[in-house]
Amino acid sequence: MTINQYEQLAKSLRYWILQMTSTAGSGHVTSSLSAVELMAVLASHYQFDFDQPQNMHNDRLIFSKGHASPLYYVLYACMGAIGFDELWRYRQLDSTLEGHPTPRFKYTDFATGSLGMGLGFGSGLALGLSRLNSTGRVFVLLGDGELAEGSVWESAAFTSQHHLSNLTAIVDVNRLGQSAATAYGWDIKTYQHRFEAFGWHVITIDGHNIKEIDAAFGQLDSQKPTVILAKTVKGKGVSYLEDEPNWHGVALSEPDLDQALCELGVVQTDLTVKVAAPKKTMLLPDTTVAINVVASANSLGRNDKEGEVLSLRQVFGQTLQQICKQNEKIIVFDGDVANSTFTALVRDKLPDQFVETYIAEQQMIDGAVGISKAGFYPVVATFAAFLTRAFDQIRMSAISNANLLIVGTHTGVSIGQDGPSQMGLEDVAMFSSIHQSTIICPADAISTAKLLPELLNQTGIKYLRLFRPEVPALYSMDEKFEVGGSKILRESAADVVAIIASGVTVHEALKAYEMLKNENIAVKVVDAYSIKPIDTETLHQISSQVKYFVTVEDHRLQGGLGDAVLNAFVGSKSIIPHITKLGIDEIPRSGKPNQLMDKYGISAKTIYDTVKKIRS
Repeated sequence: MTINQYEQLAKSLRYWILQMTSTAGSGHVTSSLSAVELMAVLASHYQFDFDQPQNMHNDRLIFSKGHASPLYYVLYACMGAIGFDELWRYRQLDSTLEGHPTPRFKYTDFATGSLGMGLGFGSGLALGLSRLNSTGRVFVLLGDGELAEGSVWESAAFTSQHHLSNLTAIVDVNRLGQSAATAYGWDIKTYQHRFEAFGWHVITIDGHNIKEIDAAFGQLDSQKPTVILAKTVKGKGVSYLEDEPNWHGVALSEPDLDQALCELGVVQTDLTVKVAAPKKTMLLPDTTVAINVVASANSLGRNDKEGEVLSLRQVFGQTLQQICKQNEKIIVFDGDVANSTFTALVRDKLPDQFVETYIAEQQMIDGAVGISKAGFYPVVATFAAFLTRAFDQIRMSAISNANLLIVGTHTGVSIGQDGPSQMGLEDVAMFSSIHQSTIICPADAISTAKLLPELLNQTGIKYLRLFRPEVPALYSMDEKFEVGGSKILRESAADVVAIIASGVTVHEALKAYEMLKNENIAVKVVDAYSIKPIDTETLHQISSQVKYFVTVEDHRLQGGLGDAVLNAFVGSKSIIPHITKLGIDEIPRSGKPNQLMDKYGISAKTIYDTVKKIRS
């Protein structure tokens, strides 16, 4: 394209940005206007087959600054992917052109708008494409304001460490954030030094100079990732918006719009740019896992049997290793705790299926979500407590329709002496709030081995919750488990209370059962290993037999198993039992596991006392 053609394309982009946001009555005009020239030039370098969007040789574009969605959608219209008429429906309820991009728009891989994630998603996608030997490149548009996010620098380090030269970051340095100027304004040198320190190839340009932008896309490094630092003006192209604060996220009124359009002059409103298709075609691999459940659970290399004392974490690692041998698409992501989660068993035997992100949990999730979009199946494992810092990433992965298994170990006070900072006590509540998530909390190693492949065969965000102590096996290898199920471990016709437990507290419930049995008090004991979905059918059945439930969990009282059991009766016509919840309701201390479970009211003694009180 000639300089004049680029300029005309930029003018068309600006026209539509102004029109669609004013029609919608909302949207981020100035943040979109600043990156117009950058995206206009990118369009002519972009390779994408719009007839085959799942071609793995296609380039990918991620707007990490997702609030610039007007520019994003207009760009696709100018590339011929959607009709210009669709732009008038921007931000309407029945439109896929949402305020911030989501996969409802078919060319969007990742939901963005929560700043600081696009580079992480892009790095995982670039890693996946490189493993497929794809010729496609990943382009990520970032705003300078989001460079204050620590997750960006976790991603910058990861991208450099993995030599992902197929990723190009474009930073729109327009100086102004939402409410004030950014920390470094137009100090491009500072950004340059920082990216260079992280091992990136850096190109600095005037972000409105067509020649410089075009030249930059021709200078991408073939050995390491490239970042294009573009000095731009927020609101560029409309005089009264340029470099002016207080216009962030503000659509123009009709008089302001008229003035802006007058400044643009004559515009070719249906101007398009021809995007070349890749020379090769490689369709997205089948993303189903289809793990053989029986083979996986029986491939531990040992004769696990009921009553044998085992570590859930170790059996998880052994089972995962065997599953990875079955399916090379499974990629394990670790946050420098592989020796504790036992994912080191995968690292040591199948290094190509293991990715170390080090102590960077936000990048760990982002990278896993990214690689999932290249047809791989990521498994993320770390301490449950450390997942809380990546909750936003987990939330956005669900909005991105990611297929991801997350494993949290060292849950609850039962971890012992390491103290409250290491105790995963909020994790079930966190994952319960994630759309269409699945939460499994097994009580022994055998159910862990059986449920792991069941989880892998699910879609969406799955969470496997594992505790630290070694415990006796409760089940034989012949036992069958399913997501959404539970197991009644003890019951009789004389039962007066049902004890509903999960994880380590199942063992405490069984101890309490024996204590109560000695006093001729009959109770049911239920292993509610599936917390979401909860086994509503079984709970309703039990409620017709006993009036009282006691739930017990090594988790905060809020948002855990107890609440899941309560919710199972919301709107139900079944008999609603009296429910007593036992869980952690204060900040724990360091101590031995049995001391802590006793002190914080989830031990056999507390369960026993609670049932006795109910009986009285």
